[in-house]
Amino acid sequence: MKLFERMKAEIIHILADVDRVAITVDGWTAENGCGLLGITVHWIDARWTYRELVLAVRELCEMHDGEFMAEILAEVLEEYGLDTKVCAVTTDNASSNKRMMAILGRRMRGMSTGFSARRHVPCVAHIVKIVVQAALKSFSIPTAAPIVEEESDVGKTARYV
Repeated sequence: MKLFERMKAEIIHILADVDRVAITVDGWTAENGCGLLGITVHWIDARWTYRELVLAVRELCEMHDGEFMAEILAEVLEEYGLDTKVCAVTTDNASSNKRMMAILGRRMRGMSTGFSARRHVPCVAHIVKIVVQAALKSFSIPTAAPIVEEESDVGKTARYV
């Protein structure tokens, strides 16, 4: 059995005893138009210890819309036996995430979790970042300098300009 398959089986075994989980979903888009969708599970174990694991990082080269993202999220939740255990999903406020949650809410409506799109929790840190950026812009305050990649003998390094 490959390492990934062994680790996945161990994660499924760990999560089998968990009653409720929260999920975070985040997407990134590269310059070439492709992107990644990261899915993390969070829970409190039997000893009241906060736990989290990255479940998947899936490529988004076909489409970045909420429908495709909902399909990926539902697939991952089913793979890990979490489709009936999700009590909340945290994302940023992108419209594709809102659509993803609406689709996922309809899909999970018949399950015993009581899950619905109302369980969508917008990321407070993301909201604060947007507010701060808007305030800085309105007062003409410059933001942090962009990161510039440089080639060296060792490889690419980053420096602030």
